[in-house]
Amino acid sequence: MIRVEAALLFYPYDMTEENTPWEMGLGFTVSKNKRTHYRGKEGLMAAAGNETVKTYGIVADCETAVDIDADIFLDNKKVGKVTQPMYLTLTEQSLAMVQLNSELAGPSVNVEPRWAAGSCSAVTHPLPFYDPEKLKRTAK
Repeated sequence: MIRVEAALLFYPYDMTEENTPWEMGLGFTVSKNKRTHYRGKEGLMAAAGNETVKTYGIVADCETAVDIDADIFLDNKKVGKVTQPMYLTLTEQSLAMVQLNSELAGPSVNVEPRWAAGSCSAVTHPLPFYDPEKLKRTAK
């Protein structure tokens, strides 16, 4: 539950070797000014700005969690997939981390997750779902 709320990515479920740090929202981990050469540097830097998918969130209009690996549709066109779903009983919300086509990774886009047992409506939501500024600290 905490992993989804805080958008903590988990390999290989939320990302694979096929994904770039830019697609996963991890571009901040790449030193763009490092002068030394490292293996894959040219390809990594060339991928910046050319993302095909982005990690994003959805809030689904469901009374359960949507299925993991459910396809995401917009106007009957597949535009993504669910990587990690959950149902939050405290707020009675069905949330999921998803990989969306990069042009759709913005707030309030109406989409439809579909899986073998059903489908529902959903709206895209930026990650993390809660406390993006990390202001809710309890340990002192």
